[in-house]
Amino acid sequence: MRQKEGRSSHDELIQDYLENQATPAQEEQFRLLLGEESFRRRVAEYASDLGCLYMQARQGMLDEIDPPLLQRTSLRLPRVLALAGLAASILIAFAVLWGAIRHGEADQEIARPVDPVREEIPLAGDPELYPVVARVVGATGKVRLKSGPDAAVRYDVRDDMPFRSGSVLQTVGEDSFALVRFDDESVVAVGGDTELSCAVVDAQKRLVVSGGDVLARVAPQPEGRAMQIETPTARTEVVGTRLSLFASLALTKLTVLDGCVLFHRRSDAKAIEVRKGECAVASEDSDLVAKPISPAGNAWEEDFAQGMPPRWRAGLWVRDDLPAGSSGAIQAASHQGKSEPCFITSGNEWMHGLFPVEKDTHLNLTYRLNEPGWFYIMVQTRSEDYSSDYRGSYVFQTPELWEVPPNTWRTVSIPLRAFRETERSRSDSMSRTAPLVGDMVFILTLRTQKRDPGLVVDRIWVTEGPDESAELLQPQ
Repeated sequence: MRQKEGRSSHDELIQDYLENQATPAQEEQFRLLLGEESFRRRVAEYASDLGCLYMQARQGMLDEIDPPLLQRTSLRLPRVLALAGLAASILIAFAVLWGAIRHGEADQEIARPVDPVREEIPLAGDPELYPVVARVVGATGKVRLKSGPDAAVRYDVRDDMPFRSGSVLQTVGEDSFALVRFDDESVVAVGGDTELSCAVVDAQKRLVVSGGDVLARVAPQPEGRAMQIETPTARTEVVGTRLSLFASLALTKLTVLDGCVLFHRRSDAKAIEVRKGECAVASEDSDLVAKPISPAGNAWEEDFAQGMPPRWRAGLWVRDDLPAGSSGAIQAASHQGKSEPCFITSGNEWMHGLFPVEKDTHLNLTYRLNEPGWFYIMVQTRSEDYSSDYRGSYVFQTPELWEVPPNTWRTVSIPLRAFRETERSRSDSMSRTAPLVGDMVFILTLRTQKRDPGLVVDRIWVTEGPDESAELLQPQ
């Protein structure tokens, strides 16, 4: 319990907010109180103190921290050590709130449509100073461009938009993503909640990932001009390969899928080679070593034992009337509680995928219905190489799925080749009747009709070939 003597009546609220521990009700109270100048000044004081603590903790100067400062923030030394993970929220909060003190309200970025005539974001200076270095060839969700890191206005991105040197691409929300393509056919897939800028200097590509997820398929680069990918904690030199990279203020994780990459840690300039099938993490708290990654395989499973899986977007976790040994299941639920179709929907895992489609991939599930009732299973796929040319939706539906005894658990195994395309999804109008080997499944959905049959799923998993314990549903 925090000590409250001698503290402002709002101090605990401020500290919870700055440490990302506030409840939704506290967050709403915090926003309302920002209208009071005295409250804004108190928050700025706290943010400044915590920022100082963070910098001193990072530099190993805990013994030099001012005791009154520790007392004012009520932080013990072990909690100071944990501030590295909180640095982003602390510093961002301080910047925003200091602006609020100076200007009377928090600064907000404004989203605007692209210039309809030039079909790109307006530039502040000579276009020759900001050459086009790539194009945004695909955008889903909220994807925006800013003319520079400090620009206050963001412009909504459309497909095939020029990406100029110095511009900043932002994907807003975990379900948003974008594809950036260079003239040499190198492609960078930008995941949700990611910020990316890029430039080309003397034929050398230079990318900056301020935070988030990217996947890159890099074509062979000119000799002596390897692509540079910079993050807050690392620098990566890429000659030509496929890689996955996650960045935050505290660490960078690199996974190499093909080729070899030179990986530098910023804090001490140490560098290692990371080869195909290896990964490495650059941070102040870990050794910079390359380690093997597990083969991708196509095994995947959700048993809902610990509740609704992270990022899953539809369904209701239940614990009653389950099969022996089960501790949780997921029930199809309607959106907003209305009388309409019910869904079980995974998260949108476009970046890394749920599982790849192999020659004999089978989707297995254990489920029950309160009463016989129509439902289907749908998978959404993308090309394995992150191409923007193809995204497909495939459905499996047959009376064998729903004409079953009520309240009886049943396990079935369905080959992916039994799924059928719902619409022509290729830009070249080439229709496919089933997912191709190499496609990546990134969303899985089960959907009922408006009259809910009470669909409950205890387990979903993927195997190469049918599961021996399951009833095989053959393609129609």
